[in-house]
Amino acid sequence: FAILGGNGTGKTTTMGIISGIRKAYRGKIKINGTVSALPQNVQTLFKEETVKDELIGVSSNLIEKMELINVLKQHPYDISGGQQQKVALAKVLAKNPDILLLDEPTSYLDMGFKLDILANIRMLARERNLAIIMSLHELDLAQKVSDTIACVKGDHIDRIGTPEEIFSGDYVQQLYGV
Repeated sequence: FAILGGNGTGKTTTMGIISGIRKAYRGKIKINGTVSALPQNVQTLFKEETVKDELIGVSSNLIEKMELINVLKQHPYDISGGQQQKVALAKVLAKNPDILLLDEPTSYLDMGFKLDILANIRMLARERNLAIIMSLHELDLAQKVSDTIACVKGDHIDRIGTPEEIFSGDYVQQLYGV
């Protein structure tokens, strides 16, 4: 499930409310299952001296799938942004959540890392029967990896549908004012 919308439309706030980090001003969200969240700034998750230390409790199988074996001895801040995203994703997946929240998981990454991260996310979602809610700015990526998309306009959800429904016609151009 992807949430699309311009800057300042409340995507990150919504993710914070779903995760329980923020409180809703009104209404309620009922979650059936455990939630893990990957924040926009994954570096806030790093507390250890090496990637290996960060990944204590993460299965060797997941470390291998995320292609992190070659960076285990490095400090988390000494690896690329894409590799940091993978380390952070492995950390939150190690909690075995039922629902995974991803707040702009591909920001600041080059296209190769974006596609790699999203491919890993889709694979893991299928393998684990994992529900994923993510906010994205990249329309093309949302179209490729999402089953359902919610479009935020102003202070409300303007439309929910499949990628085919959302991206047909000129709706997305209207949503972003282009």
